[in-house]
Amino acid sequence: MEPIRSLDELIPHVKRLNRVFRVAVAVGEDSNTVGAVAAAAQEGFVQAVMLGNRQRIVDTCRQEAVDPTLFVILDQESQGAAVAEAVRMVREGEADIL
Repeated sequence: MEPIRSLDELIPHVKRLNRVFRVAVAVGEDSNTVGAVAAAAQEGFVQAVMLGNRQRIVDTCRQEAVDPTLFVILDQESQGAAVAEAVRMVREGEADIL
């Protein structure tokens, strides 16, 4: 297998795997993160859980014209709590990628 050298090469590679990856996104409240995760979810190879401030995540989705129902959103009391919960999800097999 050839190494993946860019994001443009990553998407076709992941699609060929024919698998949906469960992603835990800690503090995914910014437009770049929301946009990237939404694109991956719409492509069908990511099932995302966004952990952080629910209202900020929803507000960012609205600003970026992203449907917040693409994700499971878990409201967390702090950034530290969001990170800890995302790590726990991966450790316990509830998510494949952090």
